[in-house]
Amino acid sequence: MDAFTDSSRPHRTFAISLILDAPSSQEIRLLRQKIAEAAGSDAEADAPPHITLGMFHADEENLDEVKRFFGDFSNHAQEAFRGDFAGIDFFKDKVIFLSLKKDAESFSKIAELNNLAHRTFLPEFEAGANRDYFPENFFPHLTLASKLAKGGFGKARDCCVSMPLPHSARIVGASLFLCRPYSEIACFDFTQGASAQGRVAERFR
Repeated sequence: MDAFTDSSRPHRTFAISLILDAPSSQEIRLLRQKIAEAAGSDAEADAPPHITLGMFHADEENLDEVKRFFGDFSNHAQEAFRGDFAGIDFFKDKVIFLSLKKDAESFSKIAELNNLAHRTFLPEFEAGANRDYFPENFFPHLTLASKLAKGGFGKARDCCVSMPLPHSARIVGASLFLCRPYSEIACFDFTQGASAQGRVAERFR
């Protein structure tokens, strides 16, 4: 049994994600909004645009320990950098996302952070159900639309084709948040080398 997860008690799923600077975040939000208007979608509307590094389970009473481990992770990830997008991609006609350029330096950087997140949190915490975030399967992406309305995928795809898409975004921090519903519990500002409790700083939104 994992040190901070007891299957006999209720537990929550939390995620470690990378967050963008304000201009990049706003650009992605507008893109999400246009897709939603065209097709009807749920692209994690309550969460700021982000690139998920990993998902884990923990008992609610151990969230302080989760935050402590997040601090350990953040202390080794204190450099802002620009992520390079390869373009629009799709998953099973249900999810639309921006993929990252595999031959870009930023792809390697994000993969390193994914490895670091899993080295930090495993085996002390149980891995989330989605194994696609494991380092050996990791495919970094930024979700634009998910849970598309019936018949909405084609409209969403056409909408994406007709709009200019961002080529890159500045990654300026890491976020620790609870899933379903979204609730941020800590964040780390790569540009300031400082952590903050509560919601993501306004300049990241």
